[in-house]
Amino acid sequence: MRTTIDAAGRVVIPKAMREALGLVGGSEVDIEIDGTAVRIDAADDGPTRGIHEEDGLWVLDEVEGAPPLTDDEIRALRLGLQR
Repeated sequence: MRTTIDAAGRVVIPKAMREALGLVGGSEVDIEIDGTAVRIDAADDGPTRGIHEEDGLWVLDEVEGAPPLTDDEIRALRLGLQR
């Protein structure tokens, strides 16, 4: 997914990605430089959900306590992964 940095240096994490990771307003994240990229990880203070590739398919990690995704959230997440 592509997004824009605003004049204050802020980047919006798309809704589908925030929801897939269980991030809400006020959530803490860890941010670091990773080669030529910026890596943002959910802080380890609550249930979060990740995505990984397995045998050519994207798999949503099951995490106890993480809220279930709605059909619309899954569709948005799939569209983001296809880009």
